[in-house]
Amino acid sequence: MRWHDERTRGHDGRVPAASDPDRDPGPAAADAAHRTGPDREPEAVAGGRPVLRAGDADRERVAGRLRRAHDEGRLDLDEFDERITSAYAARTFADLDALTADLPPDTTPARTPVRRDRVDRPVQRRPDKAAVQMWATASVVNIAIWGILAVSVGVWVYPWWIWVAAPWGVVLLMQWITSRGERPPE
Repeated sequence: MRWHDERTRGHDGRVPAASDPDRDPGPAAADAAHRTGPDREPEAVAGGRPVLRAGDADRERVAGRLRRAHDEGRLDLDEFDERITSAYAARTFADLDALTADLPPDTTPARTPVRRDRVDRPVQRRPDKAAVQMWATASVVNIAIWGILAVSVGVWVYPWWIWVAAPWGVVLLMQWITSRGERPPE
């Protein structure tokens, strides 16, 4: 749909300015004023861009541009703060365009979205090999120390190494049992 149809054009074929006091809006303007929805025509054009509502992504894009301008030294802290507040309060593209009108064009390349080939899987609770190896190493070291003490003293020594190996081993065993129904990570 064209922004202005033939009913709103003047006798010379041009669209009259919105602020023209001699302009007769006519029935087309009254019809457009009562229309709502996606086929509604914007009432004005600012800087070649229709006055449309800006979204959160648009505000974030302008805020990023203002941050880069501040990092480059083009805006001082007070002006940056004023503009960033205005950016998040902006309602239309015209409001956003006014905030960056005096800045040079942005030269940073746009980030390309990262493509993910596979779906993220839930966190696996199966103990990994490193955890089992650490448990086994700690257990063997404690058992060796207990054995050396028992042989050197010549009497039976309480097996204290159980308090190191058993709780840790039980946790790893429970993780393994509860993860048996899940697929192993690829």
